[in-house]
Parts: sequence; C-alpha cells; structure tokens
Amino acid sequence: MEFTNSECLMGGVSVSELAREFGTPLYVYEEELIRKRFRSFRDAIPYRPLRLLYACKANSNLELMRVLLDEGCGIDACSPGEVFFAIEAGCKPQDVMLTGSNITDAQIAMVRHYDVLINMDSVTQLERYGAAYPGTECSLRINPEIGAGAHEHVVTGGPNVKFGIMHDRLPEALGIARLHNLKVVGVHMHIGSNILNHEPFIEAAKVFLESVRLLPDLRFVDLGGGFGVPYGPGQQGADLKEFGKAVSGLFEGFCKDYGRELALVFENGRYYVAQAGHLLVRVVDVKKTRTHVFVGTDSGFTHLIRPALYEAHHEVVNCTRRDSRPIEASVVGNVCETGDYFARHRNIPEPFPGDILSIENAGAYGYAMASPYNGWPRPAEVMVASGKARLIRSRESYEDLLRGQREIINIAYPWGETKQPESQ
Repeated sequence: MEFTNSECLMGGVSVSELAREFGTPLYVYEEELIRKRFRSFRDAIPYRPLRLLYACKANSNLELMRVLLDEGCGIDACSPGEVFFAIEAGCKPQDVMLTGSNITDAQIAMVRHYDVLINMDSVTQLERYGAAYPGTECSLRINPEIGAGAHEHVVTGGPNVKFGIMHDRLPEALGIARLHNLKVVGVHMHIGSNILNHEPFIEAAKVFLESVRLLPDLRFVDLGGGFGVPYGPGQQGADLKEFGKAVSGLFEGFCKDYGRELALVFENGRYYVAQAGHLLVRVVDVKKTRTHVFVGTDSGFTHLIRPALYEAHHEVVNCTRRDSRPIEASVVGNVCETGDYFARHRNIPEPFPGDILSIENAGAYGYAMASPYNGWPRPAEVMVASGKARLIRSRESYEDLLRGQREIINIAYPWGETKQPESQ
C-alpha cells in the first residue's frame, strides 16, 4: 500500500475507487508485490538447480497462481482439489506435486490420472500406492521430528503431529518400495508455518539429509517452506541471505557425499502472497460502552479467520481518515460470535461509519479459509497492477449459497417469489 496526501493506493489504484467499483468487503492483491516476493526468495538461494513451488493452500485463486507460474514457479498441492486447480491455472503436471494427508485410493487415482507426483505421507499410504501402481515413481514425506512455527496449530514437524513418515521408519518405507518395485525419486520435509528464524530450519535439514542418504534413486530433495512474514510491530522476517548461504552450503556437501547433483526444492506459500493481500471492509457501526469502543464492519471471521483461530495480529489501516486522532478500539465483524474480531484494543485513527479500513497481510489464508457461516457470502477478489484493477473472482450471492440444495429439495416460496435478492 502506498499513500499520497489524500489517498491510499494499492497497485496505483485508490482504495476509495476500489470500494466504489467493486463494493466491500473486498480482497485486493498487488501483483507486482507477489512477483517481487517470489524473486527475493529465488535470488537469495545461490544453489542450482533450484526448483520453487507455490504452496497454493495459502491462496488458490487461479489468476494469482498464474502470476507465479509466469515467474517460473510450480505448484505444491495438499489435496486432489488443489491439483485440479493447478492444472486449471495452466501448470504442467510435471511442475505439480501433491503432499496429501489421509487421501483415499480414489483420490490417489485422480491424481495419477493427471500424472502428478505424490509425496507419500505414511508407510500405509505407500503400501496402498505400491499395491495399486507397482513399478511407478513416488516421493516420501519424512518427519525429522523437529518442528517450528508461529502457533502450535501450524507446527507440522515433530513427534506430536500427524504428518510424514518418522525418519527412523525410513528403512521400513524403503523395504515397501522395493517390494512393489517403486522408484523413490524425491524426499520432502515440512516443519511448520510462519517461521521467522531460519535456525530451526537448518537444524531440521541436517537431520533430514542425514536420514535420506540410504535412498539410491533421488532426483530432488524438497526442504519444504513455511517462511513467515512480519505481521505485528517489532517482528522481523528471517534473514534470507544468511539462510540461502547456509542451506546451499549444506546441500552442496550432501550432494558431494551422495555422489551426484540433485535438484533443491522449496515450497513457500505465505511468503509470496501474504503481504500482497488486503481485505477492505466498511465501518457500519461504532459502539461505545463504559469500557470499550467496538468498530463494527461489514465483514468478519467468515472472511479472515486468522485473528479468531490463531490470535494472529493483522495491522488495521483507516484508509478514509488516516490523520484523525487515534483512539483505542476493537475492530469486530458481523458474525454472531463473541470471538469475531479483527483487532483487540488497537490504537487506530478514529473511524466513523462509512470509513474504509484495510486489514493488512491478508493475502495468505484469508479467502482460502473463508466460509459461508451465518449465511455470509464470500467477497469478490481483485488484482491491481500499474494503476488498473481487474476482477479475478466474483462476489458470491445468497443464491450461490443454496447451490446444490435447490435441485434436491425443490425450494418453493408460499408467496410465489422465486428469486432471492443479491447479496450486497
């Protein structure tokens, strides 16, 4: 976001113009910032060959994915649905990889139909896959029993999480692969999300690389992702240059001992898109009690659940009156839940009904985790670049929320009305 004397700008487009043309609540993504973030990570890793994937669970909008594909990125999917999205976005099957948890045989068959490589999440999944597709290639997700992350819900490595094959069970997995003549061409790890210090990552990579030396047919090693962004005051991101130097040296040493050069893979999501995203909301009420000021908006945790789910901090910018006197207020939503808030006891320029607020760093795990709870339709999404805005997902209507029900229960209205009003 940029500021002039009178306007807040996103990608060169004024916030007031965006709200007027597309309405609120509204997700806005800055295309150039997505490209800049991708390039900053790519350029920080000197090792080559380097392969970068986008963990599209962070935000699976097709147009956003296409921006990263244009930069040379592939797609990391965590479900068959995300594999479908990746192909629809134009990603080549060889540039997609599935790392799925507890997927069924039918879902594996769907992914195999697209000829997409699968990271096996357990020895049971590997056994099922080998029995169905002997003589094919696969990859293994290994848990190095080291985890990290900004909240316990986003730690994906260590002994207390469901993900991956524990590294001490790797010989068993290798035996299953041999039994079914499977060729293990890659290995994968992921220790957590929103990591701001690269040291746990290097520690886990050392354990991981030591454990996978016995696999003879590797073509790549995927060290995962999870690099975070600063959300709150005083936070700083990981030193990517230091990380790039350390991990490249570590991997070069591994490849030398392994006997041949392998591709190094990373799969960030949040790092590329979080800071490029803004959720624009309109103030509809300001409620003052003896102890609180509640700033009520036309959105809620149905559109951005991170503050309620993770107690995550998101900066709130009053785009309409940035220079008004600051007050302490809680910015809350329109969901019928006490925990529906964007910010608690935050000092912000005093807002009034009609003002447009921007909830910052909302590009990752915002729309992707949105829901129609309470009957609130999901917002539209817009991409901005070079002073122009383009709609990349239409706003849901109330009618959209009933799709799949009308055909089954034959809804009829006693007063003869057959059309629901459009959501605003």
